[in-house]
Amino acid sequence: MTQDTPRKQAATRWRFPGIDGIKGLALLAIVVYHYNSLMLSGGFVGVDVFLTVSGFLITLSMLKRLYADGRIGWVDYCTHRLRRLYPALVVMVPAVTAAAAFIQTDLLVGIRKQATAALTFIYNWTTITSGASYFDTMNPQMLKHLWFIALLAQLYIAAPILTRLLWKTRHPAIAVLALTALSAASFIWMGHLYNPDDVTRVYEGTDTHAGGFLLGMALAWSICAYRNHTDTGRSHNTIVSTLIRGWRHIAAYTGFIAMLALIILAVRLKQDAFAFQGGIATASVLAVLLIAGTITGDSWMQGLFAMHPIASIGRYSYGIYLWHWPLWLLAGVQMRAWGMNRPLLVAAAALTITALTTAISHLIIEQPIARNGLSGFLPQAPFTTRGIIRCIASLTVVVMALAGGAFAWRNAPAKTSTQIALERMERMSAQHARMNGEIARRPVPKPKRAAHTFPTGDQMVAIGDSVMDMSTPEIENRFPGILVDAKTNRAITEAGPMISQFQAEGRMRPWLVLGLVTNSIVTADELDQIRAQVGPATVMVLVNGHGPDSWIPQSNDVIRAWAQAHPENTVYVDWDAAISRHLDLLYSDGVHPKEGAGGDIYPQAIQQAIRDWIAQGY
Repeated sequence: MTQDTPRKQAATRWRFPGIDGIKGLALLAIVVYHYNSLMLSGGFVGVDVFLTVSGFLITLSMLKRLYADGRIGWVDYCTHRLRRLYPALVVMVPAVTAAAAFIQTDLLVGIRKQATAALTFIYNWTTITSGASYFDTMNPQMLKHLWFIALLAQLYIAAPILTRLLWKTRHPAIAVLALTALSAASFIWMGHLYNPDDVTRVYEGTDTHAGGFLLGMALAWSICAYRNHTDTGRSHNTIVSTLIRGWRHIAAYTGFIAMLALIILAVRLKQDAFAFQGGIATASVLAVLLIAGTITGDSWMQGLFAMHPIASIGRYSYGIYLWHWPLWLLAGVQMRAWGMNRPLLVAAAALTITALTTAISHLIIEQPIARNGLSGFLPQAPFTTRGIIRCIASLTVVVMALAGGAFAWRNAPAKTSTQIALERMERMSAQHARMNGEIARRPVPKPKRAAHTFPTGDQMVAIGDSVMDMSTPEIENRFPGILVDAKTNRAITEAGPMISQFQAEGRMRPWLVLGLVTNSIVTADELDQIRAQVGPATVMVLVNGHGPDSWIPQSNDVIRAWAQAHPENTVYVDWDAAISRHLDLLYSDGVHPKEGAGGDIYPQAIQQAIRDWIAQGY
């Protein structure tokens, strides 16, 4: 099969309904994943569906022009892409930055770097090359979702170059095979570079995450070659005609099965080895089958994806994606400041404001610029009252967003209030340890084990992370003589070596308090190992966690179940429930308690849990 000489009449009637619905479904998966990854652990496959759709649509537009007049139209292509991506982005970034300046300045830490990377479409590689510190993790970045927009922009730059090179071969079959091979290479490269300790490189890298986009390009090339062949009045050979007739009979069913398989992946997939060594590739292939099964003529899948509101979400997907993440962070911070911890209410508020800002951005920013470029901000002839009002509204929104963003940019803090408090607490702890080192190292004899009584501080050792660290003064006040060793970014895996050190130095005590949920998931096997290490005579006091990270609820469930299975020598402390009644006493990250009243809730919860445990007869 060879490519035809460009014809003006070809490719003028190519329209593919149902695409907006596919984009809408993919975006829903992404939003749910961002708002609650426990609800849809594999919702990130929506990104791969989007990439495949984007590769399909962008290549389709280029091939239409190539088949029509043999030109891509570089100036028009670049202008259209910039008008599509940049106006909404250049308003959203300063607008949410300005909002953060009024709601919670902690979200502005690192905002200059984030904004620069976002507006230059290099956010993904900035994240990859700089790495994420602990405090980046504890203080979510408002613009981190823009790694995907950067990836998309980079692929948009590469697509016309690749398309033009393949067009010169004059053989669509070669183009399809080449694109499929490049896609396979990208997926293989992703699997090869996969590192379970840091998936950022393979997930956000342009080279490792281009597979779905390239498959979408291959699909567009196949369809355009077939459509152009048909539009020019020539018949296909027998094999091709037979395959096409067969596909028409199964297209809708194939697309439907692909949709169900994608939904299963969205529910079951996790960001583990399977995802990066085949799962994402599978999702991209399924996306191709879904697109092909939907756009085929007479496919009943077109009607399914034309339904509102899914199709409407797809049409406005870009704006929704831009706004949904930072508005969710801002809504969450504000809700916590009001003492409210209702995730569904936060999500509802964020989505409502997202819909409003997306509509405003589309009507007074994106649409005018898409039609008339920067002059779209000016009233267009014939002048009408509506046009003048729209012009004033557009300029007002842009000026306010830019002015507010500039103010926030200039006054952005270098550190979050949580980080400042943690560093101050660590300095105090270090000074306290130096002053009392000799006293703390004196071995404490184990008391006789009759019935348990409420322990004194000199019978207790506490090992914890930054949450315990923030509460150390209050813990020492309520348990005088307690040995506290708490440190930022500590995980449960460090408990064993620390216990061994205490045992070797003769500092181990009969009550062990563990607060190590903030930074990693806790498993029953790890708790079993700690129990074997300290022996059955030691009472383990397990403090659960509170925070937005997905592993915290999972770890809380594990700790609760483990404590219930070992009630004779294990106390379960529900710090999550205790602090959830006082969210105003947490820092903006929603994890760390403020000094004083906030920190005092931590030892109060420990005290009450121990009293309740003893009252049960243990």
